[in-house]
Amino acid sequence: MANASADPNARSNYCSAKRSFYHQCAIICISAWHVPKRLIEKTELPIVEIAIACGFASASHFSKCFRNAFGTNPSGCRN
Repeated sequence: MANASADPNARSNYCSAKRSFYHQCAIICISAWHVPKRLIEKTELPIVEIAIACGFASASHFSKCFRNAFGTNPSGCRN
C-alpha cells in the first residue's frame, strides 16, 4: 500500500478538508466571541493570556480573528 504522505493528492485533499473543517468551526464559534470580549472589557488580564485560555496558539492570531469578528483589535475594546 502506498504511503499517503507521499501522495500529493492525498495531502491536498487532507489540507482542503482541514481548511473546510476549521472554517465551519470558526463560523460556529463566532457566537462564542462574547466570552473573550467580556474578559477583555471587564478584566485586566493580558490579551495573550485570554488568547491562550481561548485555545489560540498566539496572541497575533487571536487578534486577527477578534478583529474579523468585531471590526476592532482586542486592545481597542479595552480603551
